[in-house]
Amino acid sequence: MGIGQGVTHIMLNSVNREERKLAHKFYLNRGYKDKSTGFSKPLDKQIIKNEEDLKI
Repeated sequence: MGIGQGVTHIMLNSVNREERKLAHKFYLNRGYKDKSTGFSKPLDKQIIKNEEDLKI
């Protein structure tokens, strides 16, 4: 699947929670690399009043 079509990589997302540690070990033991970091923030606590609030 995929190799004959020029596919070179496979990626997956797995949530960083305590109950996923065994799954993460499974992926790492099969050659997957831990390459991603995600961020989240509840929108109900974020107030954007004007364009200035969007600047970094």
